[in-house]
Amino acid sequence: MAFAVHNVEEGIGAPQLIQLMQSRAPSFLRDVYGGMRAVDLRGSLVILSVIGLGLAAIAATRITSRPWSYVMLVFAAVMGLNGIAHVCFSIVWRGYMPGTLTALGLTIPVSLALLIRSDREVWIAPSLRWTLAPAAIVVHGPVLVALIPLFVRLARLLTRRD
Repeated sequence: MAFAVHNVEEGIGAPQLIQLMQSRAPSFLRDVYGGMRAVDLRGSLVILSVIGLGLAAIAATRITSRPWSYVMLVFAAVMGLNGIAHVCFSIVWRGYMPGTLTALGLTIPVSLALLIRSDREVWIAPSLRWTLAPAAIVVHGPVLVALIPLFVRLARLLTRRD
């Protein structure tokens, strides 16, 4: 749920978030957000939220499955990394970046709590714990950068009015 609430905050601040990403973000992110409109970002966030909540629902029915535990721990690490990115951008840009409030109040604390609990309760093999951070970087980086344009196209297709 923290993920969905965070996406709602980003959606509410979509015009500001897009303006910041198009004007102040590193060039590879400017390219991703170039030509994007607030409605596109909001549609993409809905799609991303449905996917994330769907994965969580599946994992909840397989609580003893180590592979699904691993998927959810990568998801938690991605949420935490995304929250850290929001905080860093807000600091560097010396202002509010939409998503920062829920990053500080929800996604970072929830991510840390899940990762700490999973370590204490051994949800995954200890030998796999070191892979969570690299997996989160790959998912939050190149995978998400590749998926955003696809989600934008899908959102435009789903909201198209003929």
